[in-house]
Amino acid sequence: MTSPPHASRIPHLPPELQRDIFELTALAYPQLAPKLLLVASRVQTWIEPVIYRVIVLDYPFKGVDLFMRTLESKPSSFFAKHVKTLCLTASVTFPYCTRVLSVCTGVEDLICWCPSPVSGLLPLISNHPLRKLSIKMETLFPVEAAPDFTHPIFRFITHLDIVNPRSGPDDAHWHGLANLPRLTHLAIGDLFYWQEKDITNTIPFLLENCENLEALILVCGNEEIREAIKSSCGDDGRLVVLPTFHHPDVYPVYLQRLKDGEAGMWRHAKLPILASTSNGQLNGDGCIDDIYSE
Repeated sequence: MTSPPHASRIPHLPPELQRDIFELTALAYPQLAPKLLLVASRVQTWIEPVIYRVIVLDYPFKGVDLFMRTLESKPSSFFAKHVKTLCLTASVTFPYCTRVLSVCTGVEDLICWCPSPVSGLLPLISNHPLRKLSIKMETLFPVEAAPDFTHPIFRFITHLDIVNPRSGPDDAHWHGLANLPRLTHLAIGDLFYWQEKDITNTIPFLLENCENLEALILVCGNEEIREAIKSSCGDDGRLVVLPTFHHPDVYPVYLQRLKDGEAGMWRHAKLPILASTSNGQLNGDGCIDDIYSE
């Protein structure tokens, strides 16, 4: 049987180029990636690592349960190799967290807000190659103890988000942050547990002593504390104040952006400080004013 006359004119792309096209398409349009899996078995092999590069687990639980079943259907080495960003929200139970983290051992960007026993996750993630970490300190260390920032888990951390921290018993409680060798981006908040003295003592210290710090993001929903921040931050352009960690998005949109590979709250640190914004303007001491007013 002879081929139709036009068949010889259809260009044949080499497999390497085909793979590049599909992978780039999946990265540029994440919402289309699942459909690309249906093209051919070889395309599925190329696209699955792209799909699992960023995993966000949150309510509804149907999606969490589906991922847990997927963990059992593939070798652990697949997840260890390909999952690089992992977000476990407060909707994910501690047993699920431990199961996921025990398999996704190659995670570099970890957002872990799941409830856990005291120091329940520290032994589990100590050997993960973490570069970015968003977590409550009481998930790692006893509640009454000062965080131990000399722990090896912080050795290569460049972006650290300390979630809902409680006030320290003394000014030196957070001073260990200044010793993190690679820290360039620090976020703290929400600061509803903090008093004015915590702001005026701790924030200027961190700005002055964190040698490589490029951005300090403070999340604060309390107007009184915001005023304390504005009065104590001086003219340091590295400081950014947000009303919520997901500002300006609503929470579901923020999570979807994470799934699409965006930088979460860290994208605010990349914006140049301008004379004004669409919602407000910078006050005289370099802090963003009015965009977080209630």
